[in-house]
Amino acid sequence: GSTQYKTQDNIGNYNFGYNEGHATGGTFRRETGDAFGNVKIGSYGLTDADGRGRIVNYKADATGFTANVHTNEPGTDSSKDPANTLINKALLPSTYYGGYYPGHYYGGYYPGHYYGGYYPGHYYGHHGYY
Repeated sequence: GSTQYKTQDNIGNYNFGYNEGHATGGTFRRETGDAFGNVKIGSYGLTDADGRGRIVNYKADATGFTANVHTNEPGTDSSKDPANTLINKALLPSTYYGGYYPGHYYGGYYPGHYYGGYYPGHYYGHHGYY
């Protein structure tokens, strides 16, 4: 059988999930988060009829995204770190010019200069969140 749930308080903090199971296996997902998108904690997983399974527990916050995978699937070796990768490509220059707000003066265009941007969880004066 299958079940699902969803709750949200007056501020916007939320909690949701589902559990779906049948004769050939099943899947599930659960997540909780705050109203401002600062923290998300959850898990998801699957099982097959032959006993294989995977569960991923994750957290996303101001420090980044972390995941912990538990599995008994063939071809997975817990002694080898899949994130241990070597990137051998040179960095490319990049230019970012922030957003545009009608009626605001931005001065001129200066190639190679950085003009603001988006920082999650920060408040930007009368513009609010963006």
